[in-house]
Amino acid sequence: MKLVEPKLPPPLEPEFRPAVLANRAFLAEVEASGQGVPLVIALERGGGQITRYDTRVFAPGTPGAEDNYDYVSRLIKILLWARGGRRVVVGGPAEIGQQMQQAFAPGGEYEFDAKFMGGVYEQPFTVECSPAEEAP
Repeated sequence: MKLVEPKLPPPLEPEFRPAVLANRAFLAEVEASGQGVPLVIALERGGGQITRYDTRVFAPGTPGAEDNYDYVSRLIKILLWARGGRRVVVGGPAEIGQQMQQAFAPGGEYEFDAKFMGGVYEQPFTVECSPAEEAP
């Protein structure tokens, strides 16, 4: 993701780049491309409680789509640590859902997060794929 310098850099940490600015820049690029598609990230906690986050990403195969992985994986990680969850449903392009399944699987980039959340909820952590319109 492209890190964006804030208009007023903090004096004690001038190299700090807030994640929210990178998020806004990514979404602005998606919108400007005219190639955006919906993406839903639904997290299920205990008792069947579901929290949902709707966003947009580049359609697979279009310019900019190579940035989807970083955007979606970091967004899921942030949502897991902020909201919690034992099951993640990635509603949108199958390619992105499959990438997230691999990223949060044993040996994947986010294996630690998956193991931790599975331990918190005392159930296996899973990532599922669905079309955006079918996501919970």
